[in-house]
Amino acid sequence: MLGLSGFDVRSANNGALGLEEVLTFCPDVVIFDFWMPVADGRELLQGIREVGRRLGLVAMSGTPEVEDWCGRVGVHQFLRKPFERGDLIEAVQRAFDEARTASGRLRPVSSVPDSRAMRVQRAVMMVGHRDLVTPIRNGLREHERPMQVACVERVEDAMRALSSFRLDAVVVCGASDDPLLPDFVAEANVRGLPIILDREARGLAGTQLHVAPRRDAADVIALIHSVVAAPPAQ
Repeated sequence: MLGLSGFDVRSANNGALGLEEVLTFCPDVVIFDFWMPVADGRELLQGIREVGRRLGLVAMSGTPEVEDWCGRVGVHQFLRKPFERGDLIEAVQRAFDEARTASGRLRPVSSVPDSRAMRVQRAVMMVGHRDLVTPIRNGLREHERPMQVACVERVEDAMRALSSFRLDAVVVCGASDDPLLPDFVAEANVRGLPIILDREARGLAGTQLHVAPRRDAADVIALIHSVVAAPPAQ
């Protein structure tokens, strides 16, 4: 329905993949179901807000309670299933207009902290499989100095996301054999962005490359805090 109405559309069959599309496709509006596998609508919304993109949001569900939830969390456009094409297009347009108006009131940039302007709360991007990333991500959020965390699974997606967000560091977990990793590290070096690895990887070099002594989540978290607390390399 959206494609026939002239929209450029990407789709994802769960909330985790949906967040990857937000990072790499950079849409204007996200339409999401509440009940999804892997990550539900609540987790998707949390991820979108953590990475700081100001997007139009449209939630859809056949469950009336979800509409109440949307009202509480600030998602103003809701589609109750089943819905007609006209209802969908109108909701998308309203969500787009809301996001554009809100962006006009605020700084028209990502709300992920700029490390030069804000030294209290940091922002990192984590790259790797959910099983490896999740314990470290949770530890960074729950630390006495919590961090904003964006997660992607593939180095290819992280390459595209580098230009979309202002970060203090990138953490790579379990991707030492990825053929794109050397190019990714080189690009991060050009940007002056620290790269933290949870394990050794061959063929990588850079003044901003750091390797955790062990793969234990606590050791990786400690290294992340140590790296982002240091002054930027000259």
